[in-house]
Amino acid sequence: MVKELKNAKTEVFLFDIFGVLCGLEDGKVDFEIFSLIEKLKNNYKIAILSNADSESVRERFKKQNFPLEKYFDYISISSETGLLKPDPEAFKHCLKIMEIKPEEVIFIDDTKENILSAESIGMNTFRYEQLIDFYAFLINNKYIN
Repeated sequence: MVKELKNAKTEVFLFDIFGVLCGLEDGKVDFEIFSLIEKLKNNYKIAILSNADSESVRERFKKQNFPLEKYFDYISISSETGLLKPDPEAFKHCLKIMEIKPEEVIFIDDTKENILSAESIGMNTFRYEQLIDFYAFLINNKYIN
């Protein structure tokens, strides 16, 4: 689903982990989405907002040769912050650490409740279902060629 974005310059792409960056069942990293992230990283900050357990997430990515710090400029994990999506405070915390306005962020998640919460504080959103749709969103909005 490609939607119209609020009028603001996008500065940050904020990703959920499970269901977007890696599979829900197996937890394996989706290499194809990481190739898109590498393209985005040339012009935008890339961040994570996850409700997952910090230790297991960091270890899982490390074992698959994807250390989080290499790919992401900001990392907000609920077990470290004490804030869970869809609580708007979780999103506000990210905005604060990124020193950015809500309309300068595109939040990518597979859960409707999280998307609605991000939108309620003014973030642009993309509800992730399939990689092909996300790819189309990026091309149609001229984030990548």
